[in-house]
Amino acid sequence: MNATKWDAAAEYTGADDWIAMTEIGLDYLVAYHAPDGNLARSPLPPELRTGRHGMPLGDSDRETLDEDTDQYLADAGVPAPPRDFRWYVRRPHRMTDKQFFDRMYSAVHADWPDDNRPNHHLLPLERAYVDLYSDDV
Repeated sequence: MNATKWDAAAEYTGADDWIAMTEIGLDYLVAYHAPDGNLARSPLPPELRTGRHGMPLGDSDRETLDEDTDQYLADAGVPAPPRDFRWYVRRPHRMTDKQFFDRMYSAVHADWPDDNRPNHHLLPLERAYVDLYSDDV
């Protein structure tokens, strides 16, 4: 198995300087494209290990959601993240969770293509990260 950026994620220690990602495909793109050293993960507790989405679903529903997420990421050229982890991005200096997500989502929506393929979101995400972390002095 080839190592991926997911495998290089730091272990989340509960510090306030990390933003928890939600369990939607776009947030997995956001997490995966965080600059090196800005991605962390923590194992989900056993009671939440119901697939990446953390929902109490049956095996069939859970598998369908995971397959949809995996396909969304594959369309963007991103490998599927390991299951049973919560993912975090290092908080840019003086930024709230809401401000972070607003900036990232605004970057994607400002350059929204007609076909809305996930691979079209990569360049806007990269630009948003450069902007966010260049202010992080």
